[in-house]
Amino acid sequence: MYSFAALGSLQFVGIAITGILLTAFLLFLILREQKTIKAIDGTAFASEEACRTYEILLDKMSKLYAASEKNSVRETFGLKPEFLQLLKNEGFSEVKTLIKYRKEFEQLTNLFNQEID
Repeated sequence: MYSFAALGSLQFVGIAITGILLTAFLLFLILREQKTIKAIDGTAFASEEACRTYEILLDKMSKLYAASEKNSVRETFGLKPEFLQLLKNEGFSEVKTLIKYRKEFEQLTNLFNQEID
């Protein structure tokens, strides 16, 4: 403690400047603008591949939610219209209902996990 008090004014200035420079450098590293790629809906991604995968999945899910004809949904995704109605509006409040539509959940999971070309 006594050795710190023995520092001269020039040494105090050196320590202060070093502290300011280190603080500025750390803030630069933390706050610098990173390259981000934005998807169609504004979601930001670090890579183009992740963005492209998200946009393809977003397109599929948008078609799923926008489908107005029961047959077109069934043909495109293989999901029952009743399942989609529960998924979009009502939810699954009973265990029996979840078990009843377990194959549709598997198909929906497969749709999420499909490889993107």
